[in-house]
Order: sequence, then structure tokens, then C-alpha cells
Amino acid sequence: MVKKYSTSDMIPFSKSIPEAAKNSGTYVVATRKGLKVLPAMDKKHMKSLRNIFGRETYLNYGDQVQVVSIMDKWVKLSRGHGYIYLEDENDLVKVGAALDKACILESEMHVLSSRKKFMRKAKSKVEKDAAKMMVELRNILVSEKDLTIQKNPDNAHAVNKNLLPALGLSRFMESVVGTE
Repeated sequence: MVKKYSTSDMIPFSKSIPEAAKNSGTYVVATRKGLKVLPAMDKKHMKSLRNIFGRETYLNYGDQVQVVSIMDKWVKLSRGHGYIYLEDENDLVKVGAALDKACILESEMHVLSSRKKFMRKAKSKVEKDAAKMMVELRNILVSEKDLTIQKNPDNAHAVNKNLLPALGLSRFMESVVGTE
């Protein structure tokens, strides 16, 4: 059967970049025990505290950070400074918009990347649906009678008056052809 697509199957592009501002911004460490900055979004790296600069990074209570995105308790820091895993969502509190232009751009790029990934999946789904429709069409063309053009068996040249109203052409055809 032919799949009909609705607007809910598509991304509302009018909201594209403002979505980046939802999670990005300036955050403050709100837990007294502090937070570890990890080099990768992987729990097995939680013992390894060295960031890209080769230093161990530990955030203390009250420290501010520039956050690009938050997903599944993982916080991505701006400028490649690493990730924070949040045991409790209240350990890091948003206090304002991003102050760093790099953070803003990274956040927008993150949203666009997510959209690109979604669009690839959507494109793949549409291509699969189109292939199924082509197979269905080929089967119909082979197995079913072609009803595209039907001659009137009684009089091939006469206009069938019964078909004209259904086609919405009765008045037009009567004036042009004359159906008497």
C-alpha cells in the first residue's frame, strides 16, 4: 500500500537554530563535591581525568562552564574541553546564555549535525518506500488489466453520456461535441 507522508514526518525547520539555545549556555557547578571533566563520553574513561591539554580537570562548587549540549546525563563542554557525566541533573545549573562565541557556534553545529543524521534516516526510509512502490507498480502493470483507455463497445465514436457528469465535463462536452 502507498505510504502517505504528513508534516509530522518532517522536521519543523523554522525552529532549527533556536533549539541550540535550549541546553547550551553558562552553567555553574551546584554540587559541593564538584564534578570531573572526562576526555570522552564513555563511563570507562571516568578514572582517566586528563583532558586534551594533558591536565587533570576537576570542577569545584561555583565554577562556571560553557556547555554546548546535554544529552542522556552527558554534558559536552565548549572548545573540546571534554565531557561531564551528571549523576544528578541538579549538579549543574544553567545561569545564563553562552558567553563564548565558540560555544554558540558549536551548539548550532551540534543541532545541524543531529538534523543531518535525522534527514539521512528519513531519506533512507523514503527511498525504501519508493522501491516498494515501484515493485508494487510493476506487479500491477503485469497482473492487472489496463483500464487507461476504454472504447465504448456500442459506438466507438459516440460520447458516453453517463461518464460526462462523473468527469465534470457534461456542459463543456455538450456545447463542443453535441451529445445527441
